[in-house]
Amino acid sequence: LEERMKEYQCSVKYVPDCKENWKLYILIPFNCKIYDKLEKVDSRIQFFGNLPELCIDRAGIKGRSYKNSIYAVKDQWERPHHCILEYATPLRSLFEMSNDATAAFSKEQRLEQAKLFYITLENILNNSQECAGYFKLIPYGDDLEEGNMGSEFLSTKILQHLAQERMEYTVPEQSTWDATLSEDQLMISGSEDPQTLQSINH
Repeated sequence: LEERMKEYQCSVKYVPDCKENWKLYILIPFNCKIYDKLEKVDSRIQFFGNLPELCIDRAGIKGRSYKNSIYAVKDQWERPHHCILEYATPLRSLFEMSNDATAAFSKEQRLEQAKLFYITLENILNNSQECAGYFKLIPYGDDLEEGNMGSEFLSTKILQHLAQERMEYTVPEQSTWDATLSEDQLMISGSEDPQTLQSINH
């Protein structure tokens, strides 16, 4: 990721100075609704450019192409803050399952599985030498379609994480695993056996 960011900076005339944000920021909406265009969700999020493609052999596909996009997220003073941003696309499958009657997959089950996905993904990435330090998960409850959140909710959420990253960039890195997860009110069983994930206030 860092090499492709440097390559991108050498290929264009103007690039943002966001070395402290050289991470992949992954949006995780717990309602699993994935939007194809972020600017349609929040007008303060604007597409800026694509990093050079990464081509690897994957699942029988020779030279499969992977692409990451840079976005400019504007604050309340219209100042742009740049970051590499995308949704966690596997959540789209959970959303589609919950809207297919033949799947017998309720919204409550979808919420539990989305939170389990978040915890598991973070644990996997934190324990990967290639990924640790190069990602940031942004989980949130997304009820935009019900009018319970403002039109600038998503950009505000992203900016909060970017500000936190800038602060952490100047101090020694601490443990990346926080078992409390108080912000998102997640709770998992203490048993060693797999259990159904239960959420608080849901």
